[in-house]
Amino acid sequence: MTKAPNKLTAGILIAVVLALMAASAAWVTLGNKRLRTLYNAWYDRRTGAPILVSTVTAKNGDMEQVIFATAIGESKESITKESQAESGRISVLPYEAGDYVEKGALVVKIDSPETVNALEAAKLNVDLLKTKVDKYKLEFTTAKDQFARNLIPKNELDVADFQLRETQIELSQAQSTLATAAENVKNLSVFSPISGAVLDRPIKLYESVYLKKVLFTIGSVDPIAIRAAVAEENIPYVRVGQDAKVTADIYPGQEFLGKVTHVESDVDSKARTFSALVEVPNPQRKLNPGLTVNVYIHNKKSALHVPSEALINPHGEASLFVVENGAARLKAVTVGVIGSGMTEILGGLKPGEEVVVFGQFALEDGYKVSVKNDRQ
Repeated sequence: MTKAPNKLTAGILIAVVLALMAASAAWVTLGNKRLRTLYNAWYDRRTGAPILVSTVTAKNGDMEQVIFATAIGESKESITKESQAESGRISVLPYEAGDYVEKGALVVKIDSPETVNALEAAKLNVDLLKTKVDKYKLEFTTAKDQFARNLIPKNELDVADFQLRETQIELSQAQSTLATAAENVKNLSVFSPISGAVLDRPIKLYESVYLKKVLFTIGSVDPIAIRAAVAEENIPYVRVGQDAKVTADIYPGQEFLGKVTHVESDVDSKARTFSALVEVPNPQRKLNPGLTVNVYIHNKKSALHVPSEALINPHGEASLFVVENGAARLKAVTVGVIGSGMTEILGGLKPGEEVVVFGQFALEDGYKVSVKNDRQ
C-alpha cells in the first residue's frame, strides 16, 4: 500500500513547482537575450535557416573616452614665511593648520621688548643729531659771514664747516639705523601674503623664535590643483586642455569641473602611473589641499568606432563579425580607445562594413545570416 505524502513534503513539492513556473514565466516575459539568441541559433542551424542578427555600419565619428584616476588636492601656489625677527616670543597665533586665511590677515605676532626699545633709542638719537645739525648750520653760516668781513681767520671757518659735515654724516647713519629698527619692529607682525589655507604651522603660542625660523606655510585654494595618478597605458590619451570632472566622497552627488593644465612625462616605476594636473575653480573652498578625490578625464576624438557589444574577447585578441553576401565573416581587429559604450577600431575594419551587434555569440565564420535591424 502506497503511503500518502505528509503535509510538509507536499508543501515543498508545491513550492518547487511554483518556483519553476515563475522562473519560466520570467524567462518568457523578460527574456534573456543571449540564451534566447543561442536557442534561436541552435534551432536555425537544425532547420537550415539563416541565423537572425542585427548590424550597424562601421563609420568614423566623435567618441569619448573617460579616464579614471585617484587624485589628491594641492595648492597651485604656496608660500612659506620665516621669522625676520632675531629674537622674541609668539604672543598672538590666531590660526591653526587647515584654517582659511584672507590675504593681509595677521597670522603671527612676536613680542620682543629689545626690538621695540632699539627703535625708541634710534628715534631719540636721530632727534638729537637733527638738533646738532641745525646748531652747526647756524654756526657755519655765521662763520662764513665773519670770514667774508675779515673778522675771523680761515681755520675757524674750516672748523665750523668740518663740524657741520661730520654731524650730517652721523645723522645719515642714525637715520639708516632708525629705518632698520623700524623694519625690525614691523617684522614682529607677520601677515598672510596670499588668501588660502594654512598648510603647515610648526610653531606654538609663547614659543621663542629666532631669525629664519619657519613660522607657517599658506597655500592657495581657488583655483585648486588636483594631482591625478593616471595609469601609464593612458599616456597617449591625456592632454593639456581636456575637460575633467572631480568628485569627492565627502560631497556625495556633487561634481566639480576643471581642465587638465599639465601632464608629466615621467612614469612612477613602482606604481606605473604618471601625474596629470587638473585645475578646478573652488570659490566655496570645498576642495582643500590633501583631500583625496576621484578624477574623470574626458578624451574626445574622431575615429572609426563600433558599439563595444560587437566585440568578442575585447580585452584579448579582439574580433568581431561582419556580414558579407549574407554570411558572417569573423575579423580580427585592433582596438584603441574605449568609452561611452563605443570602442575605437585601429585596424582590421573599414568604414562602411556591416558589423554584427546582436546574435554574434551564436555565430561561426561562414554561417548564413538574416539581418533584421528593427528588433525590439
